[in-house]
Amino acid sequence: MRRGGVLLRSSWRDVMRLNLHSLAQRVLVQLAYAQYRSEQDLYRIASEVAWEIWFTPKHSIKVEMTAQHSPLNSLNFAALKIKDAVCDRFRTKSQGVRPSVDTRWPDVRIHAHVTTDRLFAVPGHLG
Repeated sequence: MRRGGVLLRSSWRDVMRLNLHSLAQRVLVQLAYAQYRSEQDLYRIASEVAWEIWFTPKHSIKVEMTAQHSPLNSLNFAALKIKDAVCDRFRTKSQGVRPSVDTRWPDVRIHAHVTTDRLFAVPGHLG
């Protein structure tokens, strides 16, 4: 058990079952888990994720950052680096088209959590 949730490994079939039949408010799928030392590492890690599998440039996004004992000076700057990586990846993969940012009502929320040296990143809800 982790603070704020439960971490488990499972098949896609089990993820779908959990999403349909559990009492959880949301089921998140972890797309990135890696060590970092700086905001540039966060950019590199986020740019390696195949975001285009999960949503398209037609969707608006928002990066939501949380931290626990993070050495970073600014979570807002860290969130901007992740947003830049996502948008730059879409520009490369989608002929220059990238998602827009909507901080109030985004189609996709990207949840990123950093600890002292690890980044966890998951796409949030669509819609």
